[in-house]
Amino acid sequence: MAIVFSSSSTASIRENIPANTAIYTAAAAFDAGESGDIRYSLSGADASLLTIDETTGVVSVNESTDYEKKSVYDFTVTASYETSTELLDVSINVQDAI
Repeated sequence: MAIVFSSSSTASIRENIPANTAIYTAAAAFDAGESGDIRYSLSGADASLLTIDETTGVVSVNESTDYEKKSVYDFTVTASYETSTELLDVSINVQDAI
């Protein structure tokens, strides 16, 4: 029973997104149609700046985005079910509001 991500490893968001706004959604499924509840978690360099919903995979920023303070969010999403685990390294680029 292997887990496979279908979500992208890169994305872009705009500057000045309010705190607690979704910026990314992790999506994973079983490779051979098995069923079960996949759980998501975060780790990596910027994981403390973000929150993930463990059942939906929705990632939100904890504070408003500001290009001048943080131009890229780098983190790892872990999708797991029982003994199966898969990791996805993600980079979210913040676009400067000119």
